[in-house]
Amino acid sequence: MQQELYGPNCLLLACKFHLAQAWFREIQNLGLASVYKNNSDVLGEWLQWVFGLTLLDPPDVGDGFCEWLLHMPGNDQAAVIFKTMGRVYQTLEPKKEKKKSSHQ
Repeated sequence: MQQELYGPNCLLLACKFHLAQAWFREIQNLGLASVYKNNSDVLGEWLQWVFGLTLLDPPDVGDGFCEWLLHMPGNDQAAVIFKTMGRVYQTLEPKKEKKKSSHQ
């Protein structure tokens, strides 16, 4: 399913700690920290679920992300979180490595 959404060259790389820190900071910036901490709130549970993606084996992250997306609550706050994650953390092509100069 990951390849269908993002293409066969999709590569997901991140530091678990810094990625989770950035996600929670974004949740705070959107004023959703109290919602995130509320285990009985549908949006809160959905926000908590995304942090589990960092615990999956790399080949399973794409399917896990798609599963998370399928359970997205139908409200504006969830849509904003999803759009932010898509804009900041996903690219369609991996970055190309810089070529080393042969004149070194």
